[in-house]
Amino acid sequence: MSEQGYVTTGLRIVFRAARLVLAGLCVGYLGLGYLAPPAGAAPPPPSPHSEAVAALADLRAAIVEITKASHITATDPAPYQEAAKRAITELGGATEKESGAIGHLDWLLHRPKDRPWTPAVQGAWANVTIAVGELQRAMIAHGFSAYDTDITMALDDLEVALGRATGADVLGGLTGAIATTELGVPDGATVVSGCQTPRHAPAYGVTDGHLLFVAMPNHPGDVTLPGDYGISSITVAHDVLVAHTAAAAMAAHLCGRGKRAALQPPAAAAAPGTRVAATAAASADLPKGAAAGHAPPKLYTEAQAEAGKLLFQRLCTTCHGDHLEGKSAPPNGGRIFLSKAAKLGWSVSDMRLLVVSSMPLNNPASLSPKQYAKVLAFLLATDCYPAGKVPFPTEDTALLKATPLRAVASVRPDNPKLGTCHVG
Repeated sequence: MSEQGYVTTGLRIVFRAARLVLAGLCVGYLGLGYLAPPAGAAPPPPSPHSEAVAALADLRAAIVEITKASHITATDPAPYQEAAKRAITELGGATEKESGAIGHLDWLLHRPKDRPWTPAVQGAWANVTIAVGELQRAMIAHGFSAYDTDITMALDDLEVALGRATGADVLGGLTGAIATTELGVPDGATVVSGCQTPRHAPAYGVTDGHLLFVAMPNHPGDVTLPGDYGISSITVAHDVLVAHTAAAAMAAHLCGRGKRAALQPPAAAAAPGTRVAATAAASADLPKGAAAGHAPPKLYTEAQAEAGKLLFQRLCTTCHGDHLEGKSAPPNGGRIFLSKAAKLGWSVSDMRLLVVSSMPLNNPASLSPKQYAKVLAFLLATDCYPAGKVPFPTEDTALLKATPLRAVASVRPDNPKLGTCHVG
């Protein structure tokens, strides 16, 4: 390849990487209360907040290392491959020790797995791990074209791992997890109920692990909004400015259930080396079909899926398209969606959490449990999962957690291009 070709490709990489860095700026260190320890000082003990912030810093640093390659004008791909090597080091893929983004995410995944940030952290871990593999291939790529393919795929996965501050769901990535859950509460900060109007500031409103607002003193002419939390709205009460996060859309659902509205202390860590798996079986009595490699279990009825189709057409097609192909929102069914879900190790339970907690986008958690069950039945039917005699449940179950979300190998889709099956 000519020198101009290498430079052109390098510029394409930096424009892509720059967009990722800018997207990541939604969560900054100032608002998160992160300060590097003084030189020579002993580092503070790890905490969910500090580990999440450290993982985010490493993730951004890896993207910066890739961005630096844009300034290289050599026709030899070796300098580009060195950039990939440095990015791998930042991500923690160059050593067996728990270091880099992977090490910090591993630490978080050894916490109790029922926290609201767990699915997003699991997804970030999976995407970072996949990106490391693609960067490793880029380091030994023969020719710049192969390198460019691997590095672009790695950046795609890093973008998903980075996520967005307005994503109060499993697709929010690490940024969304920090911006909308207890991971965004600085160590030692004042935590109050997210279901009550705060009377004092600064304070963080948390309910069931979801960060619903950040309260700040309302000093006229001297208020800096915490944009790093993806603020959706602002209210003022009792001389306190209340900045609501994207998770505030779930307030009616969370607070209406009468659950505890306090930040839960972390439980004891799991034994070293324990891996938290998104598709791990939660019961020894699960049907044979729940295991990976077998035909999936029958989780819904045909009538339920047909009723869900009507709800989907009324509430969801504007964003997701008539065939789940994606329009203003990404695909939520079919070949592309299931391929990404398989990479992330998602279960049907993960998909249910995403739908129930954040859809429809303009009115999250607004449907009844039965309505959500119907929509989920339609999604599974469109993804060619088999129908049965038992309706899709209105609550999460061990079977949903143990059923992998991936293409059904034994079924030929009605629409081969999209990888979907006809419903109704």
